[in-house]
Amino acid sequence: VPGTYYLSIEGRRGQLFAPQTLTFVMYRLVDDATPIVLGQSSGTQIGWTTGPLGNALGFDGLQQVDVANGAAVNLRDSLTLELSFRVDAFGSPWSNLVYKGNGAGQRTYALYLNSDGYLHFSSWGGALGTIGLNSAVGSIQVGQWYHAAVVADRAAGQLRMYLNGAEVASTALSAIPFVDSAGGLRIGREINEGSAAFVGAIDDFRLWNVARTEAQIVASRGAALVGDETGLTLNLRFDEGSGTTAANSAIATQAGTPAG
Repeated sequence: VPGTYYLSIEGRRGQLFAPQTLTFVMYRLVDDATPIVLGQSSGTQIGWTTGPLGNALGFDGLQQVDVANGAAVNLRDSLTLELSFRVDAFGSPWSNLVYKGNGAGQRTYALYLNSDGYLHFSSWGGALGTIGLNSAVGSIQVGQWYHAAVVADRAAGQLRMYLNGAEVASTALSAIPFVDSAGGLRIGREINEGSAAFVGAIDDFRLWNVARTEAQIVASRGAALVGDETGLTLNLRFDEGSGTTAANSAIATQAGTPAG
């Protein structure tokens, strides 16, 4: 198609002496005039959108949500992590959905996206060492909403991953806790590890300090929670639609702070 295009070449940082995989992306240029107001930021506003359960928070690679470290997020034993998300563009090759850690060898838990279209859960550091779990290649497609859940079930000795309510991966999990970290929880971008920021949208982020069953995940994934469910420590619904604070609907502690 005739027109003026912008060519972007992207490669993963942090591998200066290793072979690089580059991605070529072409965008057609469209004029977009935006007034600039002195003393006000431009182009970094919080992007609210529509999700499966009301409003959702949009991420264009500049946004993130931060929750300070505390009992609600520093979950090292039994754990259930849930969120609904839509990918608008993959990183090259990794982008980060959820990160709890300090970026210096203490990654309590994290959820990544790979450009081959799969989820990767990871914990790294401490006595447990490194443990990871992947969904199938191609299980995540651009432009579609998904519900993902990861369960650390210490009683059963399993780490399980669910996609849209169905178990898609599992591996053995010891009783050794995930590494302790003073770093907070960040949604949409990791801390100092070099992966790309997430581009897409996230709705209804949930953390539990219990191992939820498949039946429980299926029963509640399509509806808003009350907030007093057993084990629920953090529930960011992202229903605000404006502002820079995401309320925690769990009857617990912290709120999240979206930032551009």
